[in-house]
Amino acid sequence: MNVNDLTPEQLQFEFEGSKLEINRQLGINMTGAATPGNPENLAVDRQLDQYFSYITGVGSAYKNAFGFLDPDAKAIFFAPNVSFDFNLIDFRKLTAAQAELEWKKEYDQLRSHVDKPIIEFAYHEYGVVQEEPGYTRAMYENFIARAFNDGTEFVTLDDVQSRMRAFQKSQVTINQFGDTIAAAVAPDASTTGVGKFSLDIESTKQIKNVGSYYAFDKDSVFLTKTGGNFTINLGTTTDNVTHITALAQRAELLSVTGDGQNLDYTFNGEGKISIDLNIPTGKGITTTGADSYTLIGNRLEMTFNQLGFHTAKVLVGNDLAPTIGTAI
Repeated sequence: MNVNDLTPEQLQFEFEGSKLEINRQLGINMTGAATPGNPENLAVDRQLDQYFSYITGVGSAYKNAFGFLDPDAKAIFFAPNVSFDFNLIDFRKLTAAQAELEWKKEYDQLRSHVDKPIIEFAYHEYGVVQEEPGYTRAMYENFIARAFNDGTEFVTLDDVQSRMRAFQKSQVTINQFGDTIAAAVAPDASTTGVGKFSLDIESTKQIKNVGSYYAFDKDSVFLTKTGGNFTINLGTTTDNVTHITALAQRAELLSVTGDGQNLDYTFNGEGKISIDLNIPTGKGITTTGADSYTLIGNRLEMTFNQLGFHTAKVLVGNDLAPTIGTAI
């Protein structure tokens, strides 16, 4: 319950030993750990730094801070920034309704500081399944639903730490000339790349086009894994070109090519990819790659049910009616 009382040898046994055993038994690579019970001290975190890519705890880190604890640290530290369910229900003796209000206050405060905050929502399974009195399933579901309805992306700490390393080591150059932004993004080869990132544009105007690049919405350019050079033109309306307008949660965009009507793309993940279509009068489209398709007007949603690497195509043809999901 208090890792500060353990000797270095005991810490190694508890953390590195259990990591290696889980790796062996489950055939997976454990990358992170959470310290239990009481707040740990900096000496504990420095030793755990040897064994993991990330650590989460409540002791030595600055409150609400995510990052490296010191310049020599290898692991990224995540300090929970939402109260634990145990602290609210068992320690502070709040009701489930009062705990929900506390979570909402903390959530709203975090969102008030930045457009896209990182929110670490840690909770215990015994509360969700109501093995102990005072907890309700609704208190968890309502918090998660609020975040989902706000467009929050749900990710693992391992995913976040890999993105933070990619962000830290990427080189980004931005130059703006009137309504044209020239951007260059170069990820470091030692990272996972920048295929889960976008360039967000702060402007009173929206993105008109991105030259011959076809993955963007009105204020963001979705990057491929290898980055690249982008010419972002701003205006009052978006050009009528076939382009990806939304990616699935946690999706990693690998490549995208097109000519304003036809589109090819690859990504790693699962879920829905939304595409705005440029279909000339008298033409139809042929699509492949997805498990299902929804076409409403000029908006196409392609759904991929299985987690993995996917290749998809959208081709303009001579048929008057769209042909969805047939072989090319």
